[in-house]
Order: sequence, then structure tokens, then C-alpha cells
Amino acid sequence: MKIKVYLNEEKLHEKGQYDGYWVLITNTALSSQEVALHYKGLWQIEAGFRDLKSELETSPIYHYKEERIKAHVFICFLALILKITLKKKIKAIDADVSFNEVPPRILFYNRDSKCSVPSACGASSLVDK
Repeated sequence: MKIKVYLNEEKLHEKGQYDGYWVLITNTALSSQEVALHYKGLWQIEAGFRDLKSELETSPIYHYKEERIKAHVFICFLALILKITLKKKIKAIDADVSFNEVPPRILFYNRDSKCSVPSACGASSLVDK
């Protein structure tokens, strides 16, 4: 028994016309361009949550009450926003320094003590801006 495999060139060409295109359906009042820009930025949010989960080394946390689930997601989202903000501030101070190179003690700055944590990248100024 022989099996013959072939490509349907007509179907391949027909489907190939849509290569590189994608369809988004939304219920917002945003323009098509704005929707596309927001969608293209989605990978950053997804990557941020993956990073956050791995950096915090969290294991699954099980919540059963809706308000606790919402609170947990909210706290994770705040942590993600904080991380993104810190990354931007670090890059503005010194583009050659990565977020992971900044000593963790800088994140625990005590404003009341008026202390300054010296750092090679000048990251101690992050808390003042």
C-alpha cells in the first residue's frame, strides 16, 4: 500500500493571502490603530507577569473567596507596575545598568532617616524622583 501526499497549491495560495494579518474584535471606542498598538503591547504585560512570578519564586496560592483572589491579583499587578517603573528610572539614570544589577537594599530606602545608599549607577537617586 502506497500513500501519496501532495500539497493543494490552490488552497495554499488562498490561505497564504492572509499571512501576516490578524483580526481583532473589540467593543471599545478606540481606533483600529490604537487597538492594534495595545494588542501589540500585550506581550510586555504577559512577560512581566512571567518575570514577576519567577522572581518572587511563588508557588501556587489557593484562594477561595472572590475578594481574596482580586486582592492577590491587585497586589501582583502593583508589584509589576513598581518593577516597570523602577526599570524605566534605572535606564534613565544609566542605560548600561540593568534592573538586576541594582542592589536590593536600594529598594528598602528609609526616607525618614535621610540616608543615601551609594551605588555605582547612581540608583540611590531613584527614591527622590
